[in-house]
Amino acid sequence: MLAVAAPAASAADNWDRPSQDFGNQNVGSTSDAKQFVLIATCDAFNGFPSFTCASPPNGVHQYGAITTTGPFAIDPDTDVCNARGGVLFTQTAGQPTDICTLQVAFKPTSSGVKTGSLRTTTSPSGNPLTVTLKGTGIGTGTTAKKCKKKKRSASAAKKKCKKKK
Repeated sequence: MLAVAAPAASAADNWDRPSQDFGNQNVGSTSDAKQFVLIATCDAFNGFPSFTCASPPNGVHQYGAITTTGPFAIDPDTDVCNARGGVLFTQTAGQPTDICTLQVAFKPTSSGVKTGSLRTTTSPSGNPLTVTLKGTGIGTGTTAKKCKKKKRSASAAKKKCKKKK
């Protein structure tokens, strides 16, 4: 069986931004979602009289599934891109671009700076189109360690516990 390669996406296909910092978010909670836009733009049009997109073929821009890494998640209720089956259309000079949108939220499970990405699995160069994601998980409180009483005077053990809290 002969495998048929899908047409490559246009060199002008990209995300609306290269990176997104979600800022601080309490551990165990979810940030407000940020909207991301995948944009396909026709690189070249055939001449008069049709003015149809010449590249990629027939104005069809194909991309793979869109995924996230790290403590970031696509909201499936807002995911127009994956719902479109990986196709954007830039068919005529009157419609030189097409877009799809989705929203991503930050869900830290531990404290500290967290990184991840939003990416498609295809692009013209064979490399994914990627948005770098970043956020900081903030601990919601600290737990005091229990003091172990060693064989010493009660006042010495009390002072030791106060220092560890």
